Amino acid sequence: MSKIFTGKPFSTLLSVSVLKRSGYLMVLDGLIVALSFYLALPARFAGRPPQQWLDGLFELLPIAILVFLITNYVFGLYHRIWQYAATTEVVPVSLSAAVATSAVALIDLIYPGERQLPLGTILLAGFFALVGFLFIRYFPPLLNNLTRTSFEGSKKVLIIGAGQAGNMVGGAIQENLKGQYQLVGYIDDDLSKKNMRVRGVSVLGTRSDISDVVNRYSVDLIAIAMINIDDFNFQKILEICESTNAAIKSIPNLLSFVEGDQLGLPLRDVTAEDLLGRGQAIIDHNACMGIIQGRVVLVTGAAGSIGSELCAQLAELEPKKIIALDNNESGLFDLQNTFQGKGELVPVIADITDKSTVTSVFQNNLPDVVFHAAAYKHVPLMQTYPLEAIKINVSGTMIIAEAANQFGSERFVLVSTDKAVEPSSVMGATKRLAEMIILQNNQTRQQRTVFSAVRFGNVLRSRGSVVPTFEQQIDNGGPVTVTHKDMKRYFMSISEAVKLMIQAAANANTGELFMLDMGKPISIDQLAHRLIRLRGLRPGVDIIIEYVGKRPGEKIYEKLIGETEQFTNTSHASVFRVNTVNTKIAKGELKSLLSSLKEYDQELSLKLLKRLTNSSF
Repeated sequence: MSKIFTGKPFSTLLSVSVLKRSGYLMVLDGLIVALSFYLALPARFAGRPPQQWLDGLFELLPIAILVFLITNYVFGLYHRIWQYAATTEVVPVSLSAAVATSAVALIDLIYPGERQLPLGTILLAGFFALVGFLFIRYFPPLLNNLTRTSFEGSKKVLIIGAGQAGNMVGGAIQENLKGQYQLVGYIDDDLSKKNMRVRGVSVLGTRSDISDVVNRYSVDLIAIAMINIDDFNFQKILEICESTNAAIKSIPNLLSFVEGDQLGLPLRDVTAEDLLGRGQAIIDHNACMGIIQGRVVLVTGAAGSIGSELCAQLAELEPKKIIALDNNESGLFDLQNTFQGKGELVPVIADITDKSTVTSVFQNNLPDVVFHAAAYKHVPLMQTYPLEAIKINVSGTMIIAEAANQFGSERFVLVSTDKAVEPSSVMGATKRLAEMIILQNNQTRQQRTVFSAVRFGNVLRSRGSVVPTFEQQIDNGGPVTVTHKDMKRYFMSISEAVKLMIQAAANANTGELFMLDMGKPISIDQLAHRLIRLRGLRPGVDIIIEYVGKRPGEKIYEKLIGETEQFTNTSHASVFRVNTVNTKIAKGELKSLLSSLKEYDQELSLKLLKRLTNSSF
């Protein structure tokens, strides 16, 4: 009875917000009670009620209406959100009608003088009123399964958001996942919804109440079900949820689970992308299409994380065809399969350090635009294999750039990295030298191509990156390995990085070095802790975190520009132009570096690389 009886203090019941929502229902209920009594009397007497009962009806009816309204109020029928009514709410509606009918019958019995209405008429009117109450509130749900569900062993779920999305998640739990999940309540920042009910379950408070509700009800899973929420508020709510011991999930979007499998829980894990709190990058679509539409585009490293996403986004800009170059045959095969119906993609298996092969590719396809994404990027590995890093990142870049200029490509874009800034590793130094080569190409008299480079930080979910590594370690039960407690990195999603890379290419005029807006750097240690918490696990208890120390070539903090560099704005808010110095290359030393590769002279190669880039690795 305690769960059914939902009476509140009159100060709460009479609040403006509640009255605003419940006022129209009170009017309808009053009309239903009046109509029920007017129908019940002729029904009792086959359409010909005696005059004395008609007179009694007019006298008793105001009292009956008042009794039914008060009883409905006491049973909480005016502080529920009935558009999401659950079948379990048949019980409080029925009990309210029964109590009110009994009260009216008792009042009629003790009423001064003779009875105003026959007992049968009052009982019949009470039944009519119940039918009317049910009909206007949730007649369709009345047809659903009315059986009780055992929640023993089920996960307790708290839904953040008592709107349409929250209702749909709650519906999936109540209608399709009975026994697996138990919905304990909703959280919503709309104060008018507090103490209301959605599908028979209470709105328990606002975001400030999340921690208390989780502890009070021993919540296992928090489901964030809000469609129109900005990144700032999402992050704030997420931080509160992370402070609890519950697992956290979120809806992907409303359309995806409306059209998806209705038998499952329409939620996904909160991802590292969500933790970034970055909105979708918006680009100048016309400007980007202006350099791509109707043109032949060559992408090196096309089977990689960046390269494959680059091909996918370029296809939307209507190129004539995309030449996807890589030495990874399996990756190219997969890329080709995913490209069906998206435009013409020509896979080319080739080594970017093979000059004759590269020349043949350019000669046969005559690309207008070249995105050079092929590179070795893993810092510790390149410390072990420096000659390979120089061969691919430096020599390979030179060969691709020379071919682009020789065959008249309009634009050449080098994909660079923040590790090229004041490099402390072999990988970083090779990418810095690649930047210098590209920028110097714009100063030659024979230049036919606009050369530019785009520099950005870590990309989430790129191959070998920290996020998928952490997630795999968590899935395996730990430990999660963090290099250093103070280590921070810039992050952005693959999709955002590629969008802004194309935008930078569209902005290039005379050959420039661009930097993408990476936001604030993120603590790797905090990232590990948050990823563990999102799974409903406790760092240091359920999943051990091990600190393994900084690896060779790694920095504690990364930079996007060096001490001697400056950046200026471009026409796009997330793309900056970097004014760099020391781009002059001693041609003799560069030639010597390339010669040392052929002789496998690692010591000399490293010495020359340090000197050319002013590095200290």
